[in-house]
Amino acid sequence: MGRKPKERKIGTVTAKQMSAAVDLVLKDNYSIRAAAERFNIKFQTLHRYVTKKRRNPDIPLAGMAPNYAVRRIFSAEQEDELGEYITKCSKMAYGISTKECRKLAFEMAIRNNIKVPDSWHVCKSAGVEWMRHFLKRCRNISIRQPEACSLSRLTSFNPYNVGLFLDNLESVLRRIPQVADGNRIFNLDESGVTTTHKPRKILAEKGSKQVNQCTSAERGALITICSIVSAAGTYLPPALVFPRKYFKAHMLAGAPAGSLGLANTSGWMTSDLFIQVLDHFIKFTNSSSENPTLLIYDNHESHISLATVEKARKFGVNILTLPPHCSHHMQPLDVSVFGPFKSYYNAAVDSWMLRNPGIPMTIYQVAECVGEAHPKAFTPANIIAGFKRSGIYPLNRSVFSEADFLNASVTDRPIDLESPSISFQAPKNHDLNKETNKTNLKCDSTDNTEKTDGKRSTDFVPPEAFRGFPKAASRKTNRKPRQRGKSKIITDSPEKHALIEKEKEKELNTRKGMKKTKRVLADRDTDELKKPKKPAAESYVCKDSDSSDSDNDVSVTLADSSGDENYWFPDLEKEPDFFKQPEINDFVLVEFPNKIFYIAKVISEIVHGNEYEVSFLRKCRKMGGCFVFPATPDMAAVQKNEIKWVLPKPNPVKNKRF
Repeated sequence: MGRKPKERKIGTVTAKQMSAAVDLVLKDNYSIRAAAERFNIKFQTLHRYVTKKRRNPDIPLAGMAPNYAVRRIFSAEQEDELGEYITKCSKMAYGISTKECRKLAFEMAIRNNIKVPDSWHVCKSAGVEWMRHFLKRCRNISIRQPEACSLSRLTSFNPYNVGLFLDNLESVLRRIPQVADGNRIFNLDESGVTTTHKPRKILAEKGSKQVNQCTSAERGALITICSIVSAAGTYLPPALVFPRKYFKAHMLAGAPAGSLGLANTSGWMTSDLFIQVLDHFIKFTNSSSENPTLLIYDNHESHISLATVEKARKFGVNILTLPPHCSHHMQPLDVSVFGPFKSYYNAAVDSWMLRNPGIPMTIYQVAECVGEAHPKAFTPANIIAGFKRSGIYPLNRSVFSEADFLNASVTDRPIDLESPSISFQAPKNHDLNKETNKTNLKCDSTDNTEKTDGKRSTDFVPPEAFRGFPKAASRKTNRKPRQRGKSKIITDSPEKHALIEKEKEKELNTRKGMKKTKRVLADRDTDELKKPKKPAAESYVCKDSDSSDSDNDVSVTLADSSGDENYWFPDLEKEPDFFKQPEINDFVLVEFPNKIFYIAKVISEIVHGNEYEVSFLRKCRKMGGCFVFPATPDMAAVQKNEIKWVLPKPNPVKNKRF
């Protein structure tokens, strides 16, 4: 909450009150102190005006009160126009600094032919003294330190995205009446806690230039906490992701009862770990096809996978995703729970540091601090308030006002819903172009009017008329539009089929990338890997390049071709295995374009009998011209027709160091 503005101490007595008090002294023979007490006027002030009236009995009524507006540049109505413009710009997240406000005041004075001091013309801006008194007169404006907010968050929270999410929510509630009860509506979200806390305020000596508080490290280790709450005000035991390769049970010492422990080297949630979180959710909610649930969370990549959707459909979990970059307004956990949780967690860590001086906090004490802070923040009142404030439960379409969408009005543009690049439909009962045009007209208003005694005149030019509100330029249309994010019911069949197609496309791109890498390596290593020669056979040693011991070295006999037309083929009777079906761990000869051959080892079978994953060997001149596996495996997928021969089983050789 901001500070309450100080009450004005000067100029609070009107001219009529002062005149009545003076007449009481001069005509009714009241004492100055008695009259001042009766009208609640300071004795010295009334004495000054009594003396003034005695010297000049014909003084007008206007002279009985101080005229603070004698040197004002703008009238009260004009300053109100300027104040409204400044306030609206700040609500649009494009606030004006004091320096920019002074320039704006000078420009407004020049546009309206208002006389200003000469110093304004020299500096091309209003003076510091004017700025100071302007802030005193405009009680609803003060100098504030804004919080940084990304452009994505500001522009994504708009009427269209919110309306689409509420349409999807209403569709689920009507289609599955069992989840309409608040007990079956859940929200899931992750937040990060670290071993380095934010210290609380402490008592210290007045006037100290710097006050420090001990923390464990500069940055600390990140632990992800995944929380799940219901619209009825209850919560499920959280899941903690520790920055380790393997999870150990002692990491959860002190955590809330029933908590799930997970491990990942980065400490972040992944698609594989999220499957375990979903199992955790199903276990505690008893979700099934006969007892379905509604789970609401964001569009993070780890939350949306084909495996997640299939498991959710199997156990009756209906998943609804929030619009992208809107969690600060529409995620119940973000709205009212995680804020208090972070405060209580910092307090718990601070208390632990005081109890253990000189010992840095590690990830093994995080669960204890989470267990202390979690029940204090995850109260029914906080959880229910989050669902209500976001309009999810009870369902409330009017929870957000036009003022809440002012941030997005900066980039409002009419959208052509018939364009093939737009892959979504407008929410029902919502005219997107109408909403956009309404905002544009409001922001681009050029109503040159001024309030004067209840009447309006066309003489004054307000700031929005010559400067306008912040507005983004039109988009470039010569580039391919990217797919727009949106709220989705990912457990519905259309979204599931879209995920299947996405998985297939991703797998196809991976294979293409492997083949492309293989061709690039073939072109780069053409000079080193020579063609097999026709006249004689040559022995090659295959071994791991990382191994210094060659006990497991193998020798294979390979014939090389020296011409472009005639190739040596093995005798089928002598070498029958050359033409057999490749098997795992076989050494094979793979043919590339231009009749170039490479030795490879079969790793796995991708498509039964048609496609294999192989690891290529590389010729090493420093080791006697033998073939070795490179330090970084050279993996690729090859077709069956590209594998010309299966090389004979390698013969063991003597232990020899190269």
